[in-house]
Amino acid sequence: MNVISQTKPPLPYKVEAEQFALGSMICSAEAIERGRELLSQSDFYREAHQEIFGALTRLYDRGDAVDGFTLKTELERVEKLEDP
Repeated sequence: MNVISQTKPPLPYKVEAEQFALGSMICSAEAIERGRELLSQSDFYREAHQEIFGALTRLYDRGDAVDGFTLKTELERVEKLEDP
């Protein structure tokens, strides 16, 4: 019996598209709502982008302000922000 690999090839991705989606979500609550309808954390290729998406949605779910400062604070809280 010939076994075919069950591993699927990686989906195409565009880093700039991920950055655009996340940047839009930082700027607009409406973009967060729309992004959640279309995307999940695992849809992002880069792990850092997955973490940012997760942090943005957590902030939004808690009713916190979503901006660069609160995003940084949330990433520090869950220990996902690397020191420069």
